[in-house]
Amino acid sequence: MPSETATFTAAAEQARETAQTGGLVLIETDPAALKAWAAQPEVQAGRGLRRSEQPKPSEAATVPAEEMIQVETRQG
Repeated sequence: MPSETATFTAAAEQARETAQTGGLVLIETDPAALKAWAAQPEVQAGRGLRRSEQPKPSEAATVPAEEMIQVETRQG
């Protein structure tokens, strides 16, 4: 029976691998297919800009205030 430390270490390693794959878990029943999948090069996904890293809109980009006009769409 494995010790608690070994079980915890294995669970932590599995969680780390799951996090690296974006939360996806590979379930494969054919050993040959699993070996072929493991031999593929790992693709690094490009990281885009976060919302906090995007430039802030300037105040000049806002539309100037104009007098509002009411338009009636129903007759009756």
